[in-house]
Amino acid sequence: MRQNLSTLIVVAGAVLALSACGSKDKGKSPDKGPEPKAQPADPGANTDPGMNPEKPAEPKPGPVAEPKPATDAAAPKEMKKLGDFVDAWTSRYQANEAVINAYEGMPMLELVTPALALAIGPQFDLLNPGGADGRFDGQLIMAGKKGFIEKKGAVLTFGYSQALDKDGFGPTAKKGDVQILEGSADLALGVITLRNRTERDGKKITASQTEYRLLPDGSMLCLALNGHSIDGKGDPSTYTSFIFLHNGDKKYDFVIARAELGPELPAMTLAEKGDLDKAKAAALATGSGFKVEKSGGVADGKLVLDK
Repeated sequence: MRQNLSTLIVVAGAVLALSACGSKDKGKSPDKGPEPKAQPADPGANTDPGMNPEKPAEPKPGPVAEPKPATDAAAPKEMKKLGDFVDAWTSRYQANEAVINAYEGMPMLELVTPALALAIGPQFDLLNPGGADGRFDGQLIMAGKKGFIEKKGAVLTFGYSQALDKDGFGPTAKKGDVQILEGSADLALGVITLRNRTERDGKKITASQTEYRLLPDGSMLCLALNGHSIDGKGDPSTYTSFIFLHNGDKKYDFVIARAELGPELPAMTLAEKGDLDKAKAAALATGSGFKVEKSGGVADGKLVLDK
């Protein structure tokens, strides 16, 4: 695992743009929005169904680089738009990136993939570049979907619903499938939640929920759930992942857990559970039917697993 977060966002954007090809909007088509600049596409779920997120370790790991100092000047401390969540998470991740990349054990893509869900946020910002209150509809350029964003003070809601009129990329993007995103954010509280799902014949085959929260100390929490009812070959297979991340200055705590719940995700949010730490997150996972597979964090300048 030597790719940085920006590279993974670009790759995910290209792949998901392909999956959106041939789609059509459900219901009345919204009015066209302003001519936007290109942004990364919606990454959808955190990982493709049926794919094992762990790859064989690199045989010749590079030298351990010194962690970058936290760049508070570049890190947004006040959220004014959805894109600020991308900047806030990325700036904090960059301070830990060298330590994560230098890990010599089995690479853990779960430490990176949840952030891909944020990539679609700036596309919704472009529908309302002035940040005015009200509802704004238009085309999400890279995602290939017609979406909307509605602003009421510091509270935002946004999303899309589309049906594919031909097969897209992979077994979870077939003709007739309906792809749905329901997003919300409270800029004053520094919280954003993205709920994605794919429905086939009226039933969910994939679902994901990714939530981020900016804490008073400047660090950020992420809680990501991802489930599906079919694997990468299109065969029936129930799988659900739970990923908790605490991203801050010389801090990258994580909990990775698995279950066989499928796309019916358990109800849990950071808003309800408060400021989770690693121990509380592990307890939340086990109490919701998950089995914790890994947990750990940064200690003495290295990424380590808990024993």
